[in-house]
Amino acid sequence: MKNQNSPYVERLIHEMQLRNYSSRTVNSYSSLLSKIESFYHLPFDQISTQQLKDYVLQRITNEEISTSMINQYISAYKIMQVDVLKRLNVTGTIHFFATHLLEKGVNLKIIQQFMGHVSIKTTSGYLHLANVNPSSIVSPLDSMNL
Repeated sequence: MKNQNSPYVERLIHEMQLRNYSSRTVNSYSSLLSKIESFYHLPFDQISTQQLKDYVLQRITNEEISTSMINQYISAYKIMQVDVLKRLNVTGTIHFFATHLLEKGVNLKIIQQFMGHVSIKTTSGYLHLANVNPSSIVSPLDSMNL
């Protein structure tokens, strides 16, 4: 029995088919966005960028999803926001998301891979944007039994 897609996911599928995405990519992206809608019990137009970031971060933390999967979430979200819902500055959202990952303690090398940067210098530009609380840093010595 086939799951019934929300109207927003149906519009995403239609937009992707118009742009000649492969059926595999269309199925993958629509499935990912349907999971987010199911997780929050909300239609996609009511899911905030923060909720998406929290959901993906939860998946990174609990399920150790791959960089490729993270990129699929971001790409599906971009298509939904720009082509279906007709909102969002995509570049700003990507940079905001990368900064958020850094603030949550994700390794800069992982963010570099996620962003597709060749040089770590490019990725290190996010360091000046991140609000890292020095009191949240745990010394390795604190975990040792001395």
